[in-house]
Amino acid sequence: STPTPLTQPATTPREFVMPGPARLGEIASMPGHAGPVSSVVFSHDGVFAVTGGQDKTVRLWDPVAAYELRQLQDASNPVVAIAFSRDDRSVYALTGQADASGGSICVWDAGLGGSPNVISVAEGRQVHSLAIDPNGELAAVGCHDGSIRLIDLRSQAEVRACSGHVGPVHAVAFSRDGAAVISGGEDGAVLAFHRNTGAEVRRFAGHRGPVHAVAAAPDGSDAASAGDDQMVRLWDLRGNKARAELRGHEQAVTSVAYNAIGDEVVSADRGGRLIVWQIPQLREQRRFEVPGGPILAVAVAP
Repeated sequence: STPTPLTQPATTPREFVMPGPARLGEIASMPGHAGPVSSVVFSHDGVFAVTGGQDKTVRLWDPVAAYELRQLQDASNPVVAIAFSRDDRSVYALTGQADASGGSICVWDAGLGGSPNVISVAEGRQVHSLAIDPNGELAAVGCHDGSIRLIDLRSQAEVRACSGHVGPVHAVAFSRDGAAVISGGEDGAVLAFHRNTGAEVRRFAGHRGPVHAVAAAPDGSDAASAGDDQMVRLWDLRGNKARAELRGHEQAVTSVAYNAIGDEVVSADRGGRLIVWQIPQLREQRRFEVPGGPILAVAVAP
């Protein structure tokens, strides 16, 4: 069965929506944010959803009952990206201003909330993207200067930087085993770096324009990327080659996510279109037109 994608249309800034199967359409619309929602993620058990927005708030939701459980406090700047730890005990939010003032990773206890542990990152740089490795040891932060800063979450220190992009790094993701950091940037490149050395190990070219989203397949075989050229592209990480080009969007694609099994990819664009792709067959399974304009973020329930 097709998992439920969670989306946020930017021009209806106070809410995000949950499209269901095609015969049902939208199954929930949840207001709360006082501005665009920049990021959304499900817990790995599917019990919770978390959203972060330009209103400087992080909100925890019950996606089944469709109501807000709590607002996580003390995100002092707009929320750029959010993530759950693998054990769902911690919520991470990357916050920052639209300038080169650096950023912060706020870490909350998902069950208790309260005040976060705040880790300062990327001093003197504008921050754009966040990923947490599967073991909860490292955070990857994509920056405006083309670098990716790797942060040891225990010591709260930067341990290395990955360089290779020319211009902002809009998206980062860890491979399933945590060995590689995958990134997409303003330069149209999709890169993979070794987490322990920071060395570039893969470079994929094909996008014609900025890349806004990357995601790693659960089995570690592939990565998906999407961007301004209205394409979703699949890359063979093991064979270091392009695997497929998925066409169906008519505007820039802002977000992409795999389902938990890895046999489907969901992508969303600035026009409010959301497409579910069958990966084995490399074809469109179904699409949703979300009213209200651009979709900024998409996540798939496990």
